[in-house]
Amino acid sequence: MTVLNVELWQTLELVRLRQIPWHKNKHAFAKLQAEGLIEPAPQKTVSESAWPSPVIAVLTDLGKLELDRIVDRSQAERSGRDN
Repeated sequence: MTVLNVELWQTLELVRLRQIPWHKNKHAFAKLQAEGLIEPAPQKTVSESAWPSPVIAVLTDLGKLELDRIVDRSQAERSGRDN
């Protein structure tokens, strides 16, 4: 699988780095979810609240593998240019 769109790749990387509410980026999240790279999940909180937990995007195993593949390819391309 290849994520060609730079915006989607950057969104996938942001999901890996931090908790992003689903409603903040519905369009990109819907595309990534359709590819099986992320899924919605309730945000885990330390204390109970009267309000429902916000839904955030989390990486699936496939999403983690795809990010690893992209990073490995990018590093290989950089090391090839350095030689």
